[in-house]
Parts: sequence; C-alpha cells; structure tokens
Amino acid sequence: MALKTIITYPIEVCLRLIGLWPNSSYRILQRIFWTIVMGTCVTFQIWYCITYFKTVDLPDLLDGLSVTLSNTITFIKLIILWFNYRKLRNILLVVFEDWNNCALTDQNKEFMTDNLVTCSRISKFLVVIYSMTCILYSASTMLLSDDIGELNSNNKKLLLKMRFPFDVMIFPLYEFITIAQFAFEYSVAFMAGMLMALSAALVLHIGSQIDIVCQELIDVSNHCEDEVSYLLKRVIIKHQRILYSLDTEQGPTIVAKCFPYYVAVICEAFVLCYTGEYLTSKSENINRAAYAMFWYNLNQQNSRTVLLILMGTQSPFTLTAGKFVTLCVETFANMLKVSASYISILLAMY
Repeated sequence: MALKTIITYPIEVCLRLIGLWPNSSYRILQRIFWTIVMGTCVTFQIWYCITYFKTVDLPDLLDGLSVTLSNTITFIKLIILWFNYRKLRNILLVVFEDWNNCALTDQNKEFMTDNLVTCSRISKFLVVIYSMTCILYSASTMLLSDDIGELNSNNKKLLLKMRFPFDVMIFPLYEFITIAQFAFEYSVAFMAGMLMALSAALVLHIGSQIDIVCQELIDVSNHCEDEVSYLLKRVIIKHQRILYSLDTEQGPTIVAKCFPYYVAVICEAFVLCYTGEYLTSKSENINRAAYAMFWYNLNQQNSRTVLLILMGTQSPFTLTAGKFVTLCVETFANMLKVSASYISILLAMY
C-alpha cells in the first residue's frame, strides 16, 4: 500500500494554482494569468512608491515599500520556478517514487512518516502565519488613521498603496478594487507561505532518505558476503538520488503596519535556516554510519566501495542563498541582530 506523500494538500493546492504541479492541465494559462495579475499590481505599487517617494510620510512610505518588495520577491520566485519547471517536476516525481516504493521496510516507513507529521505542522503553521499577516495588515491599513487626505479624495484609503491612471475613488469601483486587492494580497501571502513549506518538505524528505541510507549502511555488515555488493550499490544509488535532489534547489503606526510583514519575513528566514541546519546535521550522519559499519571485515573490493562513500560524504550538504551565504542557525541569529539594529535606528530617527 502506497504511503501518503510528504507534499501536503495545501502545498499541492498552491502548486496547482500557479501551474507547477507535474502534468497538470492549463498550467500555461495559469502562468499567463498570474503574470498579468502580478505584473500589473506590482507595477502600480512601484509607480506609487516612485511618485510619492519624497512627499509621502515615512509610515506610508515604509508601508508601500514593504508590501511592494514582498510581492515583487514572490513574483520573481514564481518566474524562476516557471523557468525551472522541468527540474522541479523531476524532483517531485522522485519524491513520489520514493513514497510509492513498495519495497520499503517498516523502519524506513517510520523515518518517512515522522517527517510527514513535521511537514504537515510546518504547512499549517505557515498558512496561519501568512493568513494572520494579511488579515492584520488589512485591518491596520483600513482602521488606523493617517494623514493622507491630500492623496486620496474623501479620505478613502486603498488596501494596497497603488497609483492608478484613473480615478478609483468612485462607487462602485473603489469597493471592487479594495476587494480585489485583498484577494490578490491573500493569494500572494498563501503562495509565499506554501513555497516555503515546499522547500521545507523537500529538505525533510531528503533527511528521511539520509536516515534510510545510514540504516542500510549499518545493516550491510549483517548480511552475507554475496549480498554486500548489491546492498552497497543500492546505497550508492540512493546517495546519488539525494545529490540530484539537492542540486535542484533563494513609531506606533510604522510598527502596526510593518510588524506583521516583519514577522512573516522572519518566519520565512527561520524556516529556511532551520531546514539548512537540519540538512547539514543529517548529511553528517551518513559519514558517521559509514565509519560505524564493520567495513574492515569486508573483502577488498567492497572495502574500496565503502571508502568511496566516505570520500563522497566528507563535505556536508548545505542550503545556500545564491551560493553567497550558508543557511544555518548562525546565519539566522546574525540576521536578527542586523534587522533589530535597523529597526531601532528607524524608530530613533522617526
């Protein structure tokens, strides 16, 4: 009986929504739709920031910039994933194949189902965080008063800071655009959260495969000499699949408006750095397991094979941000220190 896949239902919904699910229908139309929608909205947001950069108050400027940058980054992520669709599709097919492998032992299934529970919790956590971020931001924007009467007639405020080439403050256009902005921002928040959950799911899956490789390495010495060569070949194949998966893988008003997005960005950075630390820790287990097995009792050919495995596991697996910085707990701590310093400077200046 096939196991559940580590790609949870919210992640699947997101991938289907943006045209990244393997062999899904209408993915070209979905990509065109999101390109038009996100390209138009981001353009209007950037237009607002450029137009009112020198005249708008600091809270409104930070509000517009924070949301604009967040949406722009999500849009760039989508474009990168669309261009690398074939690679992502192959990775997901490898994941599905691993989970539908009928030859899995009970212990191997336990390794994988443990990570399934963790991935499900991460997905739910990110859905809640990003949903609350969007709702709190919308409430703070529409309910908190600020002095932008000179920018919007009749003191009406748009949910997102955008500049349109026409008057949007007339009924019912204003109401329609406000609802459309909320739907757009919630969709973008959901996409951003689920893309983070997808990254965590793939790393957790690799972690479970590393556990399986370590267990098979330890069990090699318990088999007869005729089976050792076959088992070592299977371990090497699993290790190569793991390497393939890794190769294919980025004042009160001010606080009230920007804090939810700050929390969301911090949560996103934490998930990336935590999964990077988890992957590095798991990869070191392969080397330990290879050392722990009784490889010196094997024949010369199999001993050389084990030595090749040891040489291939000398460098731990790492997640990097564009190969510029390694994602780990230390990096996350440094990010917190720097971001806290910037916030304190902004508050002192304001």
